[in-house]
Amino acid sequence: MNPHKITRALFIVTVTCMVGGGIALRYFLETLPSPQSLEEYLPRLTTRVLDYKGNLISEFYVERRVWIPLKEIPLHLQNAFIATEDDNFYDHWGISLTGMARAALKNFMYGRAAQGGSTITQQLSKLIFLTQEKTVSRKIKELILAIQIEHKFSKQEILQMYLNQVYFGHGAYGVSAAARTFFGKSVKDLTLSECALLAGLPRSPQYYSPFNHPDRAVHRRTTVLSRMLEIRAITKEAFKEAKETALVQTKTPFISTNAPYFMEYLRQYLEPKYGTDLLHRGGLTIHTTLDLGMQQAAERILISNLEQFDKDYGPQAEILRAKEKSLRLKASGAKNYTVRPSTTIAKVQGALCALDPKSGAIRAMVGGRNYNQSQFNRATQAKRQPGSTFKPFVWLAALENGFTLATTVNDSPIAFENDGRDWKVLVDEEDPDDTYAIKKATASLPEDKVWVPENYDNEYLGPLTLRKGLAKSRNVVSVRLINEVKSGKVIEWAAKAGIKSKLDPVLSLSLGTSVVNLLELVNS
Repeated sequence: MNPHKITRALFIVTVTCMVGGGIALRYFLETLPSPQSLEEYLPRLTTRVLDYKGNLISEFYVERRVWIPLKEIPLHLQNAFIATEDDNFYDHWGISLTGMARAALKNFMYGRAAQGGSTITQQLSKLIFLTQEKTVSRKIKELILAIQIEHKFSKQEILQMYLNQVYFGHGAYGVSAAARTFFGKSVKDLTLSECALLAGLPRSPQYYSPFNHPDRAVHRRTTVLSRMLEIRAITKEAFKEAKETALVQTKTPFISTNAPYFMEYLRQYLEPKYGTDLLHRGGLTIHTTLDLGMQQAAERILISNLEQFDKDYGPQAEILRAKEKSLRLKASGAKNYTVRPSTTIAKVQGALCALDPKSGAIRAMVGGRNYNQSQFNRATQAKRQPGSTFKPFVWLAALENGFTLATTVNDSPIAFENDGRDWKVLVDEEDPDDTYAIKKATASLPEDKVWVPENYDNEYLGPLTLRKGLAKSRNVVSVRLINEVKSGKVIEWAAKAGIKSKLDPVLSLSLGTSVVNLLELVNS
């Protein structure tokens, strides 16, 4: 072949490759995000919720992460990652050709992806900017981004971003959240053994999980320690001690169950004001009025009493009663002595709120016996008749309308008749022991047209001061008071005290027949 033609062909191929490469490079550069945006990059940080003493109650997060500076990350942990992921980190310029060649050789020898060749900088570019898809174009983008990041940031800045970004499994992103999740401690308190275990997790978080596969986690920890020894990041003595350290067994990963009803109540209050994004990824620290000690005590007390109620009156008690009745019938000679227990008895629910009487601050809130089974908050969402706990509002209205604590009100029988517009006094007995007039007056009236309030003990004590009437919780005294000051006044003062629920303007309001929720009642 003519040498001139060969030279010309090579020239054309070279130019074509250069032009094509330039076009391809321009395409990738135009489609890549700017590394400068890392300066404004806001990772998804965990919002921490504290009680009024500074104890951690729980967290809001999309990815459980707490951003910390590199100076607060132990040197052992930094070295463990460098030894495991990129032992040439401080010498390369974003990519490591030797590392890529070594990884390719090992992968060829093992016939599978036994080792990755990506540097820490490449991994950072992929974690923040790129997807996890395994394509040639994605790999090219990763390489270009890594070079640009190295040009823009120092090695310390890159390592800091990486250690705060990497995923460790079980919802933990970044070394701070990982230290809390796997060891229940601050990252600065990690031992060499713990640092090595964490550094081994990002390669395959689920496979090496110490919660799910402790044997694999220990083996992986030894591998990391060996690499640290190879690069002389630790001594032989430190290696031996860390290798022989027993893995602290943890039954379950960190899942906060503290005050779940309160946390949801807080979320519903904060989210409309600050937005979902800021609340769940803004890294806020929220100080609340809750007392974690009181909260835990409240949960124990409520649940233990509900369980005791189940034993006394619930399904198990119903079964025992049915068995006892069957035995009695059998002993009496009855032919059919099988009594089937009721299957419709549900477990009783309850709620508890404890507030600081001076400030109204919520110290404890329990909305039910098990949040996982029912997220319905009976402290804030359920409305029930408050009964006699509503009576102080009647006394408040009376005191604000001319009555005093020494004013006497007759605790004696009284009857009301509905005239079609309102309830009017039908009979007012002065003698506590005389109910004849009431029985006579009401005998011929329809039941829905007459109301005769009674005390819970069906007894009457005669004239009582307001102080004593409230202390003894006398129903009739409460009814007489609301009849005097009128229900509208009681509703007005209840609203001023903090009752937000709609109250019915009826005489029976004095006995707590209008429904309210527990929080507003306790807060009033």
